[in-house]
Amino acid sequence: NVQTDYTLTYKYTDLHGCTGSMDMILTVRPEPIVIIDPTATTLCFGNPYTIRSQYNHAEGVLWSKGTMSDGTILGNDTSVQIGYNPGNGDLAKLYFWLHIVTRHKDNICKPAYDSIKVNMSAMPAPEFGDSMKGCTPMIVPFTDMSQIATGVISQWLWDFGDGGTATSQNPTHEYTRPGKYTVSLKAISDAGCVKSITKPDYIETYIVPDAMFIADPPVALLSVPTVAFENRTINTTPLTT
Repeated sequence: NVQTDYTLTYKYTDLHGCTGSMDMILTVRPEPIVIIDPTATTLCFGNPYTIRSQYNHAEGVLWSKGTMSDGTILGNDTSVQIGYNPGNGDLAKLYFWLHIVTRHKDNICKPAYDSIKVNMSAMPAPEFGDSMKGCTPMIVPFTDMSQIATGVISQWLWDFGDGGTATSQNPTHEYTRPGKYTVSLKAISDAGCVKSITKPDYIETYIVPDAMFIADPPVALLSVPTVAFENRTINTTPLTT
């Protein structure tokens, strides 16, 4: 895996036994390799874009943009890391291409190439409706109201605050215990741009009184017709009537 020199010897003997020889030094090089960072395939509007590469067995690299990409390469196009500023055409089609090739002084070895397609979108603006209150158990339909200026929201990650989660756009969740619950929504675009919103105490579910009473006596005589009723209701709150 490293450049290595070999000595080749040619020896000639004629019919009279006279001998001559010649040596040649043969240099063998490994094939060049270049790899663009495969994780940098997305760009969210408003964020700078940088890309790295790695290469071996070459004197250097040279970056170029795709033939249909109209942005600007930032920095030295012969560095392993560059930046890129998308152009209007890139923004219109929501992607751009960057290419890289290895450089060699003598061009003996065939250059190595790599390319990357970068998808773009705006940052999502996650949103859902107004807070809700009710009695336990309470079934709550959640409505996604998220928006995105350019691109598509492709994933939704809900956290209902009671240990429950969902990945559908408009889920329904049942709260089975009284309390206050903080709800959050994470919206993810098709280009991997992520933004979250959290609403503290968004859901409040009330305890339900369990009405009970006793009568004393349970059987009354006509001669003593008064019956005393005692409230034995449990799970009451200060506003229980």
